[in-house]
Amino acid sequence: MIDENDGYFVSRLKQNANPVITEELRAWRARARPLEGEQIQDVMGELHRQYIDVKVGAEVKRGQYEGTRSLDTKRFRVVGVRNEAADDYHLYITNLP
Repeated sequence: MIDENDGYFVSRLKQNANPVITEELRAWRARARPLEGEQIQDVMGELHRQYIDVKVGAEVKRGQYEGTRSLDTKRFRVVGVRNEAADDYHLYITNLP
């Protein structure tokens, strides 16, 4: 994997990806909905924030070894910017701190 070789990546999060939010990285007003423990796609339609910046746990497929492939859970960062015209978010997944 890229991060295991000290590399970094930024990629658009696929619409069918639905990782669990493990931590919020931005502080919001007291009335803001807490997101920890929720799946990201499940809360996107209810948010009105300009930005989203969270850590998620995502399952990744490991390389094939002796005919089998294993799954591993990795932690990544998901950042998003609200697209007002389309009334949705552009979400990106990264291993950047």
